[in-house]
Amino acid sequence: RSRTAGSILSYASRLAAGLKIRFPPWEAVARSRNKFTARRGWSAKGVPSPDAILAWDLRATTDFFRSHGKAIVVKPVAGSGSELVFHCETEEAVRRAVRIMEHELPRRRSNPLYRPWSEADAGPAPDPCGSWIVEEFVGGEEFSCDFFLQDGEVALVRETGKIRDFRRPLGSFLAYTFPPAYPKGFCMKAFRGILKRAVQALGFDWGYFMVDYIIRNGGPVIIEVTPRPGGDAIPDLVKIAGRRDVLEIYLRFVSGKRPDPGESCGRYCDSQAGKIYPRLSPCG
Repeated sequence: RSRTAGSILSYASRLAAGLKIRFPPWEAVARSRNKFTARRGWSAKGVPSPDAILAWDLRATTDFFRSHGKAIVVKPVAGSGSELVFHCETEEAVRRAVRIMEHELPRRRSNPLYRPWSEADAGPAPDPCGSWIVEEFVGGEEFSCDFFLQDGEVALVRETGKIRDFRRPLGSFLAYTFPPAYPKGFCMKAFRGILKRAVQALGFDWGYFMVDYIIRNGGPVIIEVTPRPGGDAIPDLVKIAGRRDVLEIYLRFVSGKRPDPGESCGRYCDSQAGKIYPRLSPCG
């Protein structure tokens, strides 16, 4: 589903604009789907995200590797999931990743996910089939959440942890945990503020979003933001474990019906013990 979600969102935003229906604007959708543009916007607004550059060749990629502790991630500007994502810890791994990028990216020119989008405020976008992102590797536990932004307020709908599959490429996961196990001292109030700044930096002032983030030094580092619900098995997991239908909440929200406050993540369900218990946070 996530493989086609990006192109569907782009078409849906343009269609909604033509019909004068409220929906995330296509310019903001384009920024969210372009990983380099997103990181540039977050950096300008002080949103924690991986340090990154746009590269076209081996030299730039290797220089970044040598200057960032010899642990980097090479990934497409566009695309989704773990496709063409490489965690490089040696120069040979860097050379291999660049060879694959140079061979595979031009073959994806007919894929709507790799279509370049121009931005009204930033000129032509980089060619997703002729360049790639090189970013610092951020170690730590990875998480994902859904939330909606309305009237300047962030309301969390669901939060899940991720269990990585170390036998497959970076970005591959075996399972999800619900509720997530945040480190001691993780501040939900500060987290909501970062989520708000992250989407506003891309040009959103309203919408329902999915965010991937890694905890580093006790706080979130934003990896990806996209204006749709989380995919994969997450909706089914949350529905079974928490008796919360996130897709129904999403449809209610985008149709103009603000979800009931009880549908946000104030409580979690322990499906094994059959108990409801409060989410604890040191700062709200």
